[in-house]
Amino acid sequence: MKATHAPRSRRPRKSTPAATNRGRRHALAEHLEARTLLAAQPLASIQVAPEVLIGETSNLRVTFDNISPTDTGYGPYVDLYLPVTGADGAGAAIDDGIQFASATYFGTPVTSTVLTFNASGQATHPYAVDAAGIPLILTGTPGDQVAVLQLPFGSFTPNQPPAPIDVTINVSNLADVGTPLSIRAVGGFRFGNDALNNPATDPSVVQSPASTASVTPTLFTLKKTYLGPEDETTTGPNFPRQYQITVDLANGQTLTNLDLTDLLPPTLQFQSVAATTVGGSPATTTDIDTPSSTTPGGTLTRRFASVTGTTAANDAVLLFNFYVPLDSATSTPVLNPTTGDDLTISDDARASGSWTPIDPRDLATIAISDASPVDHILTAKSVAIQKSVAIVNDTGAPGPSPGDTLEYTLNFQVSDYFAFRNLIVSDLFSDGQRVDASFVPTFRVTEHDATSSGSFTPGRYSLVVDSPGTGTSTATFDVSGTLLDRGLDPLLLG
Repeated sequence: MKATHAPRSRRPRKSTPAATNRGRRHALAEHLEARTLLAAQPLASIQVAPEVLIGETSNLRVTFDNISPTDTGYGPYVDLYLPVTGADGAGAAIDDGIQFASATYFGTPVTSTVLTFNASGQATHPYAVDAAGIPLILTGTPGDQVAVLQLPFGSFTPNQPPAPIDVTINVSNLADVGTPLSIRAVGGFRFGNDALNNPATDPSVVQSPASTASVTPTLFTLKKTYLGPEDETTTGPNFPRQYQITVDLANGQTLTNLDLTDLLPPTLQFQSVAATTVGGSPATTTDIDTPSSTTPGGTLTRRFASVTGTTAANDAVLLFNFYVPLDSATSTPVLNPTTGDDLTISDDARASGSWTPIDPRDLATIAISDASPVDHILTAKSVAIQKSVAIVNDTGAPGPSPGDTLEYTLNFQVSDYFAFRNLIVSDLFSDGQRVDASFVPTFRVTEHDATSSGSFTPGRYSLVVDSPGTGTSTATFDVSGTLLDRGLDPLLLG
């Protein structure tokens, strides 16, 4: 026989202190876990030029953000680690790295605390603390710096736009050219996830891992500039163009036998050297290489005996004239004679010179700048057009603003080697602009030293507003038809 037992009535248990504490600890652990999962997340990122001139100031940008999807952080700051000691420094007199100078937020100075790591490679943080309320100890290379930047906000919400901090740095004139230096940034919230100073339950929140960037000290920069319209040109000697090669040498440094070189491709025809200058003043140079003025392509090199860097950007300049010929150096047409399609032309510039570093630890060398095989891309065209604009009635704030009247000019050129019939020019106006119907468009055409000008007749230009339902407007101008109306040849010859 199986015995059955009546269910016992259950009495509530009396809580013991130990059980209560376990429950509280469990609840607190759940609360802390939830807070960790939803905590504010500071993020500081770095944008810096890949190269900086030794002995000069440079700029970088640190952008602060809170990437948490939900939680606000309080007391935002950034730790910016800078390699003051550089590649082989070990003391204020011989450090050859990068130092902090200043920081701004949209032009307003940012409160900055600059710390130097001691002989043990430690520095005490001025804001951030652990759960015991003890300031955090930062670590780094002895002699290096960390600049603690206090953002001008009490808090930073998840949907707040990222905050850019512009930092000015000083690069040592002893810095090792070509040796990359590492910069780190760490964002944080000094008060953590609430505005209270309660580190036991809400210590400082610190970004991990740090953001890093690399910058390389350099002796000089080489810049090639096309002094023509919109990186394009029509072909032929009636459209001479210029290239300018500029060297910006680090302030106080000296290069001897500085060679500025341009390697003209077989589709460019060299004409002449227009100028050579040092610091903006005419300079005598040695002719090392000069291309033919009748055969396209070739190497152009001018040697500057000695150039000493300044804070200006034009320490040495070579300016020369060229045009795009009918045929290349291989006697083939530069542009397709049937289609007249565009052709892109790549051009390369170089610079080299002898350099003895100021730092006696570094050896004399030949400094070369030829980082890119292409320094400019020029588009050769059978017909080219450029658009410019001017404000003719500035009714609002200075510069283009609602209510102003703008005047556009369309300037086109026809190649020396082509002719165009039925030439029509179209222009597109973006949404937010409306053409002034009371203004009659005008034209001016110069062909073989003869100029014709006047106003377009209504039948020779048209305007389609809001086409097609996008808010844009299209204006069309019949240039050939307008010339025909005036008894002129509608065929436009280069």
